[in-house]
Amino acid sequence: MEDLLNKEGLVWIVQNILEQAKTAVKEYKAEKDDFFQGRMLAYYELLDAIKSRIVVRGGKPDEYGLGIDLENLENEIKKML
Repeated sequence: MEDLLNKEGLVWIVQNILEQAKTAVKEYKAEKDDFFQGRMLAYYELLDAIKSRIVVRGGKPDEYGLGIDLENLENEIKKML
């Protein structure tokens, strides 16, 4: 069976997660609700875990779309909009 999860596939996954994180930020800004704040935190945790694993494996996070400051996720996402 062909291995379909290569660097290009991982970049695609990360980009999709970043798009979902952007949506979560927009929803939080519109609602200012704990639920949406929790979603933003969940995306931060997920993206931070992926970024950490890329670094551990010797990769460069910016090559995967994660060359952003995850500690300041909301502001970083605003820059991408």
